[in-house]
This record gives sequence, C-alpha cells and structure tokens, in this order.
Amino acid sequence: MADIVGVIGEIQVGRHERSTAIPSLQVALAYQALFKVSIADLFPGLHEAIALSIEEHLAALESRLHDRREGGRAANEIARKLVWLTERRSLTIADPTK
Repeated sequence: MADIVGVIGEIQVGRHERSTAIPSLQVALAYQALFKVSIADLFPGLHEAIALSIEEHLAALESRLHDRREGGRAANEIARKLVWLTERRSLTIADPTK
C-alpha cells in the first residue's frame, strides 16, 4: 500500500492502520482516493473527536456573541455571524466519493 500511496513507508502505513499515528492530509486524501471511502469513514474516531470539539467551540462562540452588547457596524457583524451559525445547523457535508 505504501508504494501506491507513494509518500510514506510501510511502517507509517501500519501505524495508521493501528491508529497509533495520524496521517498527514496528503496521505489521508490518498487513502480516500485509494479505497473510495471518505476520510471520516476511514478514521471515524478521529473524525468524531474533531467534530465534537468544533461543535463545542461553536457553541461557546455563539454564547459569547449573544452576550455582547454592540451597536452600529459591530452589531451587524455579530448578527451576520449568528445567522451563519443558525444556517450551519441545517447543513450536511456532501460525500466526495459519490
């Protein structure tokens, strides 16, 4: 498999298979192309941990934005961010392999 991916050796592939190392973005994308499976499906534990962290950070941001009392241009920027956060909740990520 390392020969096909082309940028890593067999030892590194083994570490990725055992989840003892996280592949670079380039290698993760190579695995995705090779197996025709999304990166999220190839590395579900890592994906879940990152997704949960992002959601926690977004919730904290939304809370801070709601607590701010601004006027004028700053108020418009805050409103725009809050609209984006609201719209984001209804989005889904497209599967690049389909």
